[in-house]
Amino acid sequence: MAIATLGKQIDIHTGGVDNMATHHNGEIAQCESATGKQFSRYWMHSEHIQIDNERIAKSAGNGITLRSLFEEGYSALEYRYWLLTSHYRSPANFSLTALMASKQAFTKLRRYMFEDWAHTKGRPSPTYQQAFVNAVNDDLNTAKVIALAFEVAKDEKLTPGEKRATILEFDAVLGLGLDADPTDGLALLGHIATNSLPEEVQALIDQREVARIARNWSEADRLRLVVQQKGYELEDTAEGPRVSKV
Repeated sequence: MAIATLGKQIDIHTGGVDNMATHHNGEIAQCESATGKQFSRYWMHSEHIQIDNERIAKSAGNGITLRSLFEEGYSALEYRYWLLTSHYRSPANFSLTALMASKQAFTKLRRYMFEDWAHTKGRPSPTYQQAFVNAVNDDLNTAKVIALAFEVAKDEKLTPGEKRATILEFDAVLGLGLDADPTDGLALLGHIATNSLPEEVQALIDQREVARIARNWSEADRLRLVVQQKGYELEDTAEGPRVSKV
């Protein structure tokens, strides 16, 4: 199948560590005997994922499907982020607690990209670009790249635009959707466009803005609480109130 699809030689062959000794050696023997050429230049074998420190097995009944994670409130990108925080050759231990912690870190990164730096411009940092290349060339060390992204975010020597541009370069490999349109990115974070709010809620928000401009803080706080009771959270920003579902 590989030869029919990709040719007599391929660059990268992936698979689980359990395929190394028998299945992949069998592939090499068959393909190289038939073609007289090296079958694959690189082999990338992933270690197993455990669940709560136990091996996943049908007999144990401890498997978790992506559908069940969606039902728990997690997205495919959040699960992908969790996978990328460990090296593919290292065993990973899955738990909902670990996934929640990973989701919180990913949300922080999304907030940087879609809230704090959404409309900034700049060029990637050459220093971090090289560090990124080194990490990728270090046997696809995605965990190191994730750590680098947060180093970039905290680096006070970089402008917001430089931070955003640098992390976007990282995301070209990570594939975490950080290059999404800011409006779509805010929607992923639960923010709601004001033109899609119920008229009653929008009216309350408008009244609160009038109270804020008049520095009537007690009335502004009261109206914020009323909006919250309607199921919406308000966050004051330089661009105006930001609305999200409670």
